[in-house]
Amino acid sequence: MAKKKHNEISEAYMDQIFSTYIRLRDADEDGYVLCCNCNRRLHWKEATNGHYVKRRHRSLRWDELNCHSECGGCNMADVNLGYAKYLVERYGDDVFDILNKRKNRRERITPQERKIMADNYKQKIVELKKQKGL
Repeated sequence: MAKKKHNEISEAYMDQIFSTYIRLRDADEDGYVLCCNCNRRLHWKEATNGHYVKRRHRSLRWDELNCHSECGGCNMADVNLGYAKYLVERYGDDVFDILNKRKNRRERITPQERKIMADNYKQKIVELKKQKGL
């Protein structure tokens, strides 16, 4: 088994960092988010990072257009009717065309690229927490 380089990070760790960013991005100044699917209000730390197009589509796994704060119940139920309405209201009718084009991309993110992405999102998290007083 090859030894991991010090600057490489796992996909799971990147998921954790990206999820924190998404939930903070969607939070108000009091730290609360609305579930993009059912509109339930909950604290950002209790929310999950919901994917409209499931993360098995690797090109959309860490795509900000595809990810929004969601309550655990909606995320586990895999019901997207409210989510679809939310996306149209937030981004417009062409959002699904954009996501479908991105979904079909064949790209591989290297461990080194994940490290760069993680570092960028860590910085964004610091800035959001400061900006929102959280």
